[in-house]
Amino acid sequence: MDAETKMLVQLADEEDWETRNKAFLLLIEAVNRKVDWAYEVWDKLVDDLSSSNMELRLRAGQLLSYLAISDSEQRILEIFPEIWDITYDLDYESSLDLFQSTWKIGLAGAEQKNILFQAYEERFQETLKDSENNNELVRFYILKNLMKLYEQLQDKKTENLIQKLLYLESENRYKVNCQVYIQTYISR
Repeated sequence: MDAETKMLVQLADEEDWETRNKAFLLLIEAVNRKVDWAYEVWDKLVDDLSSSNMELRLRAGQLLSYLAISDSEQRILEIFPEIWDITYDLDYESSLDLFQSTWKIGLAGAEQKNILFQAYEERFQETLKDSENNNELVRFYILKNLMKLYEQLQDKKTENLIQKLLYLESENRYKVNCQVYIQTYISR
């Protein structure tokens, strides 16, 4: 790990919110591509997933989601359930950032994509059965995440899941809007 990254990791634990936030955002930018230092921070991030501090859990989940592409040992498969559990804490505004970053896990490989797709499909089905306020938003972010993944991979499996979930969508107005949006990606 280079000195700049090491400093960002340290600053991400600072007391001052502004310093901590700037460091975190720079780390997210750094892990948007493969890095060779993933395992230097991995264990601490995994520990942070069970912290009593919600912000720490969310940030750890987000960083681990991004680091999945650098995870040659496929450790993300073991901790995915912990990350996914945190996405249910949608009362917190920043938990949406974690939810929106989970698609990155699908870029790490076939097994990672399979576990992510299973989670997305189950969650989508759950939101159709419940009448909670944020369920439409959850479905939207699942579809949006899948579209981001499709944009990167251009694979039939992702396209098929998008189409399947759109078919399940109950509100026609929303379904039509999503289909038009998705067709833009698929027809490129």
